[in-house]
Amino acid sequence: MADENKPRVIEATGVAVSAQSGNDSLAARVEAAMQQAIRECLDEGVTDTIAQRERISAAREAVLAE
Repeated sequence: MADENKPRVIEATGVAVSAQSGNDSLAARVEAAMQQAIRECLDEGVTDTIAQRERISAAREAVLAE
């Protein structure tokens, strides 16, 4: 029971995408790619936030380059 009162650290990573051009399809593809990058980081045990951000950015750029 004592453990319930101990402070806990919870880590989370999220993404939000908005297409200024009104291209909702592009925004959805970018968001999906970024979410996939987060899932891959979690699956691989990558917890470094800088490394996560780099992979998220790479996923975003890959979709935008299509």
